[in-house]
Amino acid sequence: MAKKSRPKNQRPAKTTTSHFIYSTARGYLQFVVVGHNHQPFGTAYEMSFHLPKRMLLGFALELFLKAWLHHSGTTEGDLRDVYGHDIEDLYQDAIANGLSQTPDFDRVVQELGFDHKDFGYRYMHDTSQYNSMDYVDVVTILQELDRVVDERIGASAAFGLQPGH
Repeated sequence: MAKKSRPKNQRPAKTTTSHFIYSTARGYLQFVVVGHNHQPFGTAYEMSFHLPKRMLLGFALELFLKAWLHHSGTTEGDLRDVYGHDIEDLYQDAIANGLSQTPDFDRVVQELGFDHKDFGYRYMHDTSQYNSMDYVDVVTILQELDRVVDERIGASAAFGLQPGH
């Protein structure tokens, strides 16, 4: 009898909810990279790209931190109900659970945290104000967080890959 192989849409047995949270974060970050490299600078539509990029960067950061905390034992319910979209609280608790605090991580949390939690990147108002952001710098920092979280939770390893692939 021939050995049955795992269907392509079935996850490897070693994957966890932490891996799926991480995978979504990584997808958001990668989408920002693609969008940043292909947006029509110099057109009337340039401003319309800033809030979606910030929103995706905020969700990427939020989910990288939630993947870290889930892997550390925080339940899905607590990630949703206790933290919600509070990047600053997620970051502080991830540090308490072994994430190394760095000036770069601090800066990105400070840059994205308040407006992400307050829905400021989803619903702009006439009083909304946003500081200029160096997207390449923020993406580079989040790619480092991606690598650190991946190493900790083993998401890439579950698929036979190296972190940062």
